[in-house]
Amino acid sequence: SMRMTPRTLVVLASARAAAALSTSSSSSANIFSSTSARPLDAKRVLFTAPREYAPGLASSLVRAGARPLWLPTVHYSSLAEADLTELDDAALRLTDYRVLALTSAAATDAFVLRGARLGDGDVVALRLMLQASGVEVAAIGSAASRLRELGIQPTIVPLDHSALGLANALAELDIVKADERVLLPVPRSASEGLLAAERAWQQPFIERLQGVGAYVERVDAYEAAVTFDEVDDAGLQRLIDGDLDALVLASAFELYGLLERLRGLTKLTWPPIAAVGADTISACAACGLPMPAVSIERGSDGHKVCDALTEHFSEGKLLW
Repeated sequence: SMRMTPRTLVVLASARAAAALSTSSSSSANIFSSTSARPLDAKRVLFTAPREYAPGLASSLVRAGARPLWLPTVHYSSLAEADLTELDDAALRLTDYRVLALTSAAATDAFVLRGARLGDGDVVALRLMLQASGVEVAAIGSAASRLRELGIQPTIVPLDHSALGLANALAELDIVKADERVLLPVPRSASEGLLAAERAWQQPFIERLQGVGAYVERVDAYEAAVTFDEVDDAGLQRLIDGDLDALVLASAFELYGLLERLRGLTKLTWPPIAAVGADTISACAACGLPMPAVSIERGSDGHKVCDALTEHFSEGKLLW
């Protein structure tokens, strides 16, 4: 049988390689074989993560025995230099804010990248800036995980890993009071679907904090767009044909991007859905999708996704 190598795992992050795996012959399926059966063996799992976050999940799925298919539905990119003035200004005025609220890995990357650039590209300098300013760094789900990966410890991580859960924690614990300001880095997008996803979580967050007299300052930090590039034709076709074992959605943006790509297809038999994050779970309900069979509310790393899928397939247990 073919031995798995680090290079194999890297290649799996590309759409072309994932498509090849999904259509591989029985002989090439030995890549996924092991001496003992695993719950995800030969399971065809479609995931929609952006390029930046796809390799980790692909590697974890392969190690668990699955056959991953990659269909990116959203693309994140930096704003033009001229459009970063407000973000730069906010990063230099951290003392004006009571809380820096980070709600996604993409928002975290955008803020840290720009903030570090103001400190000569040094994340350590940014960490010292945050500490010196006295601002509370609040984060949920993948944002909290990403901060830790970058060497910055969030000071507030609520038990409820949704945007509203974060707002509730800030209000109920009196962390944010009347006339205090909250900095909220957000994506900019021309996509109606992604804008709808953004409004769905932003509005409750803002209204909850406005209820205690606080101000939420939204600042464009990065660009989000539905992507139609590098389509994994095998994965998309299997989704349309109802020939998948699971679909992993790691954000509401990924879901809305997928729906834009499927526009016009009204009769779709959805596979079991693994939804990461409370806001993604809510988005599934809002869009009329089946209740996720697997729900991962804290963090979104590949190991947690695979563990949840493994439990689902091995025990037939629905994890709400």
